[in-house]
Amino acid sequence: MRRIKKIFPALLAFVILCSSSSALAISLSSKGGFVLNANTYEEVYSYNGDTPMVPASMTKVMSLYVIYDAMAKGAVTKDTQIPISPQLAAYSRDPGYSNVYLSSGATYSLDELLSAIVVVSANAAVMAVGDYLFGSEANFVSRMNQFVSDWGLNAWFADCTGVSSQNRISPRSMATLANRLIADYPDVLNYSSQTSINFRGTGYSSTNKMLPGRQFDYTGTQGLKTGTTSAAGCCFTGTVERDGVRLISVIMGAPATNIRYTDSIKMLDYSFAKIAETQKNPEIPSPTPEDIANQSTVAISDATRIFINDCEIPAYISRGSVQKDLVMIDDLVNYGFDISYDQKTNTVTVYNNRDKEINAYGHMDEKAFFEPYNAPFRQLWSQAMAKLSRMAAHL
Repeated sequence: MRRIKKIFPALLAFVILCSSSSALAISLSSKGGFVLNANTYEEVYSYNGDTPMVPASMTKVMSLYVIYDAMAKGAVTKDTQIPISPQLAAYSRDPGYSNVYLSSGATYSLDELLSAIVVVSANAAVMAVGDYLFGSEANFVSRMNQFVSDWGLNAWFADCTGVSSQNRISPRSMATLANRLIADYPDVLNYSSQTSINFRGTGYSSTNKMLPGRQFDYTGTQGLKTGTTSAAGCCFTGTVERDGVRLISVIMGAPATNIRYTDSIKMLDYSFAKIAETQKNPEIPSPTPEDIANQSTVAISDATRIFINDCEIPAYISRGSVQKDLVMIDDLVNYGFDISYDQKTNTVTVYNNRDKEINAYGHMDEKAFFEPYNAPFRQLWSQAMAKLSRMAAHL
């Protein structure tokens, strides 16, 4: 039996593979997607989740937060009457933009305009509120970006409507923003859950097709915001609650209107199933550094053998009193395979290299292995082993 020489790279490769598993579990047609567990604030699924993209009218989620913040501070109430300028009245009738018709010189309650912003994605309505609160759209957008900066989001906004192709936000940050809006101001769901509104005698349907009774009706859907421009493609941020679990889903850069919904459903189905499985198999408590130090040897399980492309690789170990087999993937320099990790797409690729030697693992004295390294490295080892233990619960 040979002594283990490359166990730490093995752990790193294994952790990378595990973190990529969600992205490999389903296939999306969109450029990016993300699912956030609103209960735990944890990522459930990510595909290009940290890549900034054009959000289109999902920008209005940030605009809505600023408006609700102003209400919370007493600057306006839902009964406040918002005046409409001739310019905005004309803009509201431009067929090239999403709007409800507004009349020049008329006033509309903030409640009316909120329903138009959330349900119909009305551009002139959100601009009118911004002008009323901050004097100009530029000042409104400045306040939006101040929140972005304060929260550390991977985002920047050029306007309050989402028309600009310069707006940028990552799917992860979009989910974080939507979750913050719902958590701080859940009243927004009273608007986003509506399938249609009557705006001064004219009926408008919600742009969200996953609401009850719509084409892509998805149980538990309560909103939140769509977006479509030529630069952004088709986008959708949704919120779904089932059995006390709320998920925030984000799709960006879908090639067609309906694909944003089918991709969202793929992510949500996967995420609810993943959470249900985790609840059936709770995580093993993380071992302390002392626990690691007291378990000095790693023995190979003779009961399990692993083959890839007809080549056997060492993959299962049992350690100490942990009654689980732990999957390990070596850095594969000397074990018959090459491995590469693409950080941009969050994928691991493994392929056979028959020019490389194939060896079996032996055992390792952890205390001897740790001796040359300092405390931070030992802590990193502990964290890696803890993750391996948690993954073993699913084997």
